[in-house]
Amino acid sequence: NNDVHHNLGPGIWSDGNVRYVTYEGNLLVDNAGPGIFHEISWDATIRDNVARGNARNAAGKSCWWGSQIHVNTSQNVRILDNIVRTDTGANGICLVDANRPQVSPFPADLANIEVRGNSITLSGTANSGLVGQAALNITFDLNTYAVPDGAGRYWAWFDKYPLTWSEFRVRAGESSGTVTAVVSGQQI
Repeated sequence: NNDVHHNLGPGIWSDGNVRYVTYEGNLLVDNAGPGIFHEISWDATIRDNVARGNARNAAGKSCWWGSQIHVNTSQNVRILDNIVRTDTGANGICLVDANRPQVSPFPADLANIEVRGNSITLSGTANSGLVGQAALNITFDLNTYAVPDGAGRYWAWFDKYPLTWSEFRVRAGESSGTVTAVVSGQQI
């Protein structure tokens, strides 16, 4: 239940073997880095947060560079029921498998990540999804996406990006997710 805003870096950042953390009920607005950044860590639940206008430094760049909710080389993470808005053109929810060397006790791969029930509005060239090459057991489902163009490319999956909605659904298994085109905040 924190209000985290206007930082020159991430809003909330856990880095390096952080375990059993819950990020819940936070408002994360206008931070230069990701709103929530869970990096090289374990066992997290990220739920019921509002993240908007963060990751300005990553606007127009791929998921590798940052997003509203950003998980990098971590394991056993659930990202549930968040409201994500990318009014700056920065990315929505991104998972990164950075292929880091195994250094005990830190995870070396992205694994066991569930992204479900989130409301994600993407603007400009923003993306959501997964980048990297070796992630295991990653699931996206029941997310709703609002995008500028229903035929546009706003998603990433491993080394394939940007992807269309149908390409992302096939790769990510987003079988019950939905996408709606919006123009200036109005559904079309």
